[in-house]
Amino acid sequence: MFTYEPRSFYLTILWFITLLGFSKEAAVKIGPAVLSIIHTIAVFAFIYVITKNKFLSGLSSLFAIFSFQATVGMYAGIYANWLSLSTAILSLTFLIKAIKKNLKFIIPSICLLIISNISHPWFAAINFSILILYALISLIYSAMKKFKEGLKEFLCILSLIAVNLILIVLTFIKHLRLMEAIQINQILQSIKLLNVFSFFENLDFALKFYVGGFFITPLIYLLGLASTPLIFKNKILFKLFTAWFITTLFLLIFSDLWLKWRILYLMPFQILSGLGYIVIMKNLHKTSLTFKTLFSTAIFLQLFNYTLQCLLFIPEY
Repeated sequence: MFTYEPRSFYLTILWFITLLGFSKEAAVKIGPAVLSIIHTIAVFAFIYVITKNKFLSGLSSLFAIFSFQATVGMYAGIYANWLSLSTAILSLTFLIKAIKKNLKFIIPSICLLIISNISHPWFAAINFSILILYALISLIYSAMKKFKEGLKEFLCILSLIAVNLILIVLTFIKHLRLMEAIQINQILQSIKLLNVFSFFENLDFALKFYVGGFFITPLIYLLGLASTPLIFKNKILFKLFTAWFITTLFLLIFSDLWLKWRILYLMPFQILSGLGYIVIMKNLHKTSLTFKTLFSTAIFLQLFNYTLQCLLFIPEY
């Protein structure tokens, strides 16, 4: 089943929905709702591992519902990419748990990574690049700071990289048309040094006109910036997001216009906005409960308004 169709894992989910008695048309419509739930759970798990606050993590996970990952995912129909991103976030969640707590958590991390790679080979290539860069940053850090602490982190990341390499070897052995699924030729043709001179112009065009202009959500970006103190304080987060943003920013800057919106989609602003919200709420600990409630309500109403406008713009199936 997985030989010729790179989106087989998502299609399998739709098939299971039909087994519950739903028609194929209903399964296609229910699919995005299932993906939204998975994505929200993934963001909640990731944020909770960092903050250990169930209530704030629960509220912050709502940013996954109101993020452009959800709206763009539905509008563009990149459901396999959406699923792959969600399972990758869950994989990273267990990776962090393995680094911070017990190495046994590397097992679910590996399993979820495999699911992510199977779900969407294109994102798997990006994820592979992020892991390699993360491993290099971790190795440099371990050499400069605490070697034993950094070595454990490096070995955990290395295990995920090894799984990626094994999957790549298997795809070539089984002739699974990996390069075709990743669209490697189109991507390589899109990466040009001259694109740096038209970066801002192309980015502005992509934000305004690609996928309904759904990427224009200033509140998500501002809340993401608010997470900066927390990220700089947490060494694992700092190294992980440094690797994530270096990888995606490189592609974003040097890619052609058609690739830019796909790279924007992979940037973890739904996580950063959730972390930023937590940073703000903790800084408001001296204010009254009424003010914090009104502040949170204003944020979520604004994001709900953004999401509703996007959903109304999305055409019917």
